[in-house]
Amino acid sequence: FLGGITTVDVSQDEKYIITGSADCTVKLLSVKSKIVLGVFEDLHTGNELTITHTSFKGRSRMHPQVVFSPNSKIFASCGDDKCINIVDIPSRQILATFSDISQGEIIHFFEEKRRSNLNLFAALFLDYIRALDFSKDGKLLVAGSDDLKVTVIDVSLMKVVKVLDSGHSSNKPMIVDRILTKHVSSGYIRVIKFGIDNKTVITASDDKTLRVLNLETGDSQLVVQEPHSCNYLILPGL
Repeated sequence: FLGGITTVDVSQDEKYIITGSADCTVKLLSVKSKIVLGVFEDLHTGNELTITHTSFKGRSRMHPQVVFSPNSKIFASCGDDKCINIVDIPSRQILATFSDISQGEIIHFFEEKRRSNLNLFAALFLDYIRALDFSKDGKLLVAGSDDLKVTVIDVSLMKVVKVLDSGHSSNKPMIVDRILTKHVSSGYIRVIKFGIDNKTVITASDDKTLRVLNLETGDSQLVVQEPHSCNYLILPGL
């Protein structure tokens, strides 16, 4: 990924557009003037990545997710560095940063190519924060992460008030001798949306289910189990 736009949101007052890109930047744009009002390059720093049995060490650079608050005065972003940032739009300042939200893991796998004297390697990240949403009244922000938890943030207090189990199935892949099998079933929380009552959220996951989570009681109920056939990661050459 070299910088394509991967996520977008429009403020409810229709004054702003915000984008997240695979170059790990977030951009705020004016709808009326069609100009870029701000570029946020350091909201997310990427994920520390060290590959065992190789000399590679660096950071992943995956695209952040972005969402406006209902009052169009702040936005939130999340990414593969396990952080959530809340940004004030008028001042372009970060109001709060929540670190280490996801407690997932990074699994390294590799395949040696002796003939070319190269080590081909990759990493399966299971600790992203992939989904965000504000409640309809703007009082709460929820995040769905790869550890299958839902984090609830009180926006007025800028404080994490709850961490709940989403009820989705495990996102553990099948690794044999640190070599990834051809098909890997995952359970990432890809989407999270508030219900109209602001007391429940709907989560969608790679385990092919939709669930409703009650934020007050922590109860999670299965809504739909759709037999999609596309929740496999297929790696060429394995």
